[in-house]
Amino acid sequence: MKLTQYGSNSILIQLKEVIDPEVNETVSWLNSKLEMMPEIVYTIPAYNSVTAVFNPGKISFDVLKNRIKSWEGKEQKNSISSKEQRSFRIPVCYEEKFAPDMEEVCSYTSLTSEQIIFLHTSTPFKVYMIGFIPGFPYLGKLPDQLRCKRKETPRKQVPQGAVGLAGSQTGIYPAQAPGGWQLIGNSPVPPLNLAEQNPFLFRMGDTVRFYPISASEHSTIATGFSKGQITEKEFYE
Repeated sequence: MKLTQYGSNSILIQLKEVIDPEVNETVSWLNSKLEMMPEIVYTIPAYNSVTAVFNPGKISFDVLKNRIKSWEGKEQKNSISSKEQRSFRIPVCYEEKFAPDMEEVCSYTSLTSEQIIFLHTSTPFKVYMIGFIPGFPYLGKLPDQLRCKRKETPRKQVPQGAVGLAGSQTGIYPAQAPGGWQLIGNSPVPPLNLAEQNPFLFRMGDTVRFYPISASEHSTIATGFSKGQITEKEFYE
C-alpha cells in the first residue's frame, strides 16, 4: 500500500497496479472505511486505488496517513453487503448499425461476430469503478479471446448507450462523448438518469450480464424509457 499526498487536501492510496477482483475488494473495503470518517469530504475509488479528499481543518495529512497505515493487513473481503450487491441483465443490440467496430474486433481477435456476441453475453462482469465520465461503468474482465486494443484515433462523438471493448474491459457510454473504445453494440438502458436522486444506474461491486436483442426491441425499450413506461428496476436480476 503506497500513500501519497495529492494536492493540499487529498491522499492517494495505491495498491497493486493490476485489474484484479481481490485488489478491487480491498479498494472497496478501504473506501467504506474512509466514508465512515467525518473528516473525509468524499472519496474516488478506482480499480486499484482510492483518492480521499479530507477536511484539513479536522485532520492533517500525517494523522490521516498514519490511521490508514494502521488498517494495513486488516482488510476484510466482501466489504459490500449482500443488500448492496446487485445484479443486472442488460439488453444490447449487436446489429450492424450499432456495432461500427465489430468487423475490426473480428479481425483483431480472429473470431466471428457470433462468437464475440456469445462470449460477451455469457460472461458475468464486475463493476470495478465508475468514471471517466459520470455514470460510465468499467466492467471486467473480458475473456482473453475478446481482449483488443483501443482505436488508434478516438471518435469525437460516441453515442449514448454504446457498448465498447478496450483491453480487458467493457463498458457502456452513459451519454454522448468522445471515446476510443471498440464499439460492438448499443444498450437502450441508460446508465445515467439526471432526473433521479441517485443518477447512476451502476455502482462499484455490481454484477452485469448482457443479453442480445434486435433493433426493434432496442427501439421499444428506448421508447419505454423516454415515456416513463419502463424503469431500470426491470433489469435487476
